[in-house]
Amino acid sequence: MVPSVDDETLSDRDVPPNDSDTDVSDQRRLVPDNSDDLPPVTFRPIVLRPWMLALCLVFLLACLVLLAVALYVSEWEVENFWTNAFLTILPYILGTTSAVWVQSIVTNLSRMTPFLLCASKDGALATHSIFQECFPVPSMWDAWRCKCWFLVLSHLISWLTAFLVALKASLLGADRETGEFWIVSWAAQVLLGIYAAASLYIIGVACYLHERDTGLREDWDPVNIADHMAQFRHSDFLHLFAGTGGVERDSMIADPMLSTLKLKLGYWRLGECGERWYGFGFAQGNEEADELLKRSRDADRDRSLKFSKAELERVANKSVYSFVNPKSFDCQLAFWTSVVLSSGYIAMLFLGRTRDNTFIVPIPVGWGVVLFQLIPIQMFGMFVSFWSDARIFAATTQPFVGMREPGGRPAQDTILLDYNCLSSVEQIMLAVKNQHWKVAFAVVASAMHRLLPNLAGPSLMISQSDSKKTIVELNVPLVAFVSAWLVVEVVLIPWATLTGVETRYLPRDYLCIGDLVSWMCTSNVFEVGALSDSHDDALHVPVETQPYQSQKADMEARLRLSRQHFRFGVVPTRGSPGQYMIGLGVANSDEPELAEDQQLSLLGAKGFVMVTGAEGTVDDVVAARVIRAQGAQDEEEETDEQQPVDETRDTGVTTWGVSGVEFIAHGVNIVGKGARGLFEIVGF
Repeated sequence: MVPSVDDETLSDRDVPPNDSDTDVSDQRRLVPDNSDDLPPVTFRPIVLRPWMLALCLVFLLACLVLLAVALYVSEWEVENFWTNAFLTILPYILGTTSAVWVQSIVTNLSRMTPFLLCASKDGALATHSIFQECFPVPSMWDAWRCKCWFLVLSHLISWLTAFLVALKASLLGADRETGEFWIVSWAAQVLLGIYAAASLYIIGVACYLHERDTGLREDWDPVNIADHMAQFRHSDFLHLFAGTGGVERDSMIADPMLSTLKLKLGYWRLGECGERWYGFGFAQGNEEADELLKRSRDADRDRSLKFSKAELERVANKSVYSFVNPKSFDCQLAFWTSVVLSSGYIAMLFLGRTRDNTFIVPIPVGWGVVLFQLIPIQMFGMFVSFWSDARIFAATTQPFVGMREPGGRPAQDTILLDYNCLSSVEQIMLAVKNQHWKVAFAVVASAMHRLLPNLAGPSLMISQSDSKKTIVELNVPLVAFVSAWLVVEVVLIPWATLTGVETRYLPRDYLCIGDLVSWMCTSNVFEVGALSDSHDDALHVPVETQPYQSQKADMEARLRLSRQHFRFGVVPTRGSPGQYMIGLGVANSDEPELAEDQQLSLLGAKGFVMVTGAEGTVDDVVAARVIRAQGAQDEEEETDEQQPVDETRDTGVTTWGVSGVEFIAHGVNIVGKGARGLFEIVGF
């Protein structure tokens, strides 16, 4: 039986002050350590290191020079077949390489931004750092909200480079009979502008990071959940996040205490003369931090809310990334783009059934280049974006899949698992080894779709007839291959969104570090002895000025040797018997089995806005009860009637919103799901 709130042991956030608490500042365990013998905090990912930025700049400048020379020469004749083929494919290779390289720099800079901000002398507001949507799905609009102007510029540059491949496809005009090539001047001029902007941006990145602390120790790139957990292991503000595991992110950002919380990433002592530690702590001065602690203690004494286990499970399974949600604009756009392009390429195969594989379109050649090369290749870029997002989704949520299993999974399959920061080859090898087929398929599909624009571009050559009309010449094998690929794409997109998604739902999309903090703030994983014996805390990483070996490797080894299993969902809280949280915890075989209708106390939830279940995965009663709980008095809350839970609503129901018919994703084989999703899209 779950104890009542009156009998429960409350957390630090809920415990009322007593007469013995004469000095609030005594609660602050972390004391800044500014000693001179501390290891530097200047680590950067390889792609952001000075020599790699210099190499990227040289490459971009070389492309810039090639473009300028080609524009100056304007046209030339080539008789050798292999030279002809090389000149045809070269623009696509250079364009793809440039785009991928610059976008990798932008992604890693975005990933590092919260640490850069918190490593500054004065620290940074939590709402502008750990709540900023920087990784795994960077958001330009959130960077704008946080006034990170250089990051906004980075997103704009990344957006510009997305046009490189399409513009490269429009760069060359050719006449295969005469072997004559010529430069399309407007495409070359636009490309010159983009390459010049990208080159200046790389110089800007080098200046932005020059002699700047990143907040990260050498060999401590935070790439998995455990790395982040270690950085918050002894943080003195975690109690402020109690109850936020299943609430809206905007509600956390607007919270009076979290909105004023200022964080510092650096070295600390656990008490005035305690052990050194590296991680996140209060950035405020003593008086400011004491005031924030006092405000948190003077808040409502009981911040818990009661829910049934079934309701909390629905909250914990509310959200899935929009780019794998069949009802989202992203999925619909990708699907209908594949339908339009496949129809267009098949139509061109029929139009080009002549002896010389050409057909004439009565429009000027300039518009022909735009219509048959620029626009289609840019549309092919939508597939690159879609499958890149699908890869991110599969890689990011895979650790949670293991934690969703009954009894959880060990550390190497959950909190130590990282796919996002590996190369494509490493991702595929690791996914196959671990039998994570969703990840392996998404990575392979993402890599293959990088080739699609490069194959589609040379499949059509545009030239001008004597009557000033556009001649479209088909490379029939390539056009046939691209057409077949697009037909398969029509099936693959629904299949990718209707399979392997049910176990990847989270309370809200994992978009920032703050999401992880909310899911581990009061978790029992931070209890001493929870991950190993009482004399060794696996997540505690002491600071050694000259470590003999990687301390990160030591932490990972301790987690593996602990043989503890981790799970995600409704888990008990640390130090508060009978109270629960939505997040990750250590699986305990002694934990009692909870009934679906059993009332559970959600620690610290009062004052926040719970997820509303707009996608149909959370009953309306949950949202209604929370709204009442926030606005009503305690005695009024006790009289609220609990409405029956609609057991028919499930996170496994996904729709392709054309005919409005719902398909049940559970219990259906993969081929059946993909086919039924396809039939519903076209309205059958």
